[in-house]
Amino acid sequence: MKMLIKNVKVHQRDGSFAEGEIYVENGRIAAPCDVDEVVDGGGALLCPGLLDIHTHGRAGGDYCEADEDMMLKMAADYAKNGVTTVLPTLASDTTENWKKALSRIAACNSPSYIGIHIEGSWLSLKKRGAHAPDLLRTPTVAELSELCDASPLPILKVSAAPECDADGSFIAACRENGIRFSIAHTEADYQTAMEALARGADCFTHLYNAMMPLHHREGGPVAAALTEDGAYVELICDGMHIAPEMVRLAYRCKGADRFILVSDSMAGTGCPDGTYEIAGQPAIVKDGMALTLDGHLAGSTLNLLKGVQNLAAFCHISFGQALLSATRTPAAYLGMETEYGTLAVGAHANLFLLPCETADAPTRVMQNGKWLL
Repeated sequence: MKMLIKNVKVHQRDGSFAEGEIYVENGRIAAPCDVDEVVDGGGALLCPGLLDIHTHGRAGGDYCEADEDMMLKMAADYAKNGVTTVLPTLASDTTENWKKALSRIAACNSPSYIGIHIEGSWLSLKKRGAHAPDLLRTPTVAELSELCDASPLPILKVSAAPECDADGSFIAACRENGIRFSIAHTEADYQTAMEALARGADCFTHLYNAMMPLHHREGGPVAAALTEDGAYVELICDGMHIAPEMVRLAYRCKGADRFILVSDSMAGTGCPDGTYEIAGQPAIVKDGMALTLDGHLAGSTLNLLKGVQNLAAFCHISFGQALLSATRTPAAYLGMETEYGTLAVGAHANLFLLPCETADAPTRVMQNGKWLL
């Protein structure tokens, strides 16, 4: 099936929108060709499908526990909100439970799930946030190898505290296995963060949260993140995790090329208020905020599209510019910028139509050339 989507404003690589059209063939964005079907977009914004590289679940499911049916339900719920590519993120758990989860994620055979992110267990006790203390442990090369061997999908990212890897062997093992190491839930000071970057770390997980704050006498890991040009940063732009002015500071320092929007969403996302679970602990969701019983933020209930809209408002940039941080930039971070997060010829035909910049949800969503919505 060859398709033309016309009468749309197409998102461009520089973050602008331009009136145009898109061709789709064999699940990919194609060069102009004769088509079997023409779809009139009605003047909507045509956006690349969003990538969420840090999300623990939604729609009542958590990736550590969900069965295959729930995995598919979650993928569908992401997609209807414009997220067509996901790194299922495993929070703190036992090695055996992680291995079982890795098998279930792959077995559901969803095209949304292209790899795995592990954010759990290899964390600072003091900065653990919502992660259960009895599930924390020291990272080892042996455990990483065991998980890599057990996972049918590639483990693409690990978030961990670098001070728990005293000799740097764990970071080195991540890099040898093609895994991105992101600094997270850490008591690291500036020097420790800089040493981790020198060893191969290249990102800061949910910047500002679960790490030493920026201070004028001690910059901590935040200063390392903001001043090292090559380092990426993840941020949760829900208006709860980070003050808008601090989001704006990070964006001014990093720019669109190194600033990644994530949801860090948990099981209660898209669900009524109630009690859910994350990282081995119950979390109460009320009025969109998820908290552990002792008052720590427990992930978010953010839809990534809303995060894009918030970023635009917080930083006084266009919606199209903000969109880069949930499409092109996370794809580039993973080394997949020609495959995902773009509408360039040859990329997966993952896209959605949005009636206007402030719309709550897409009107249509395509994944690998098939309309899901």
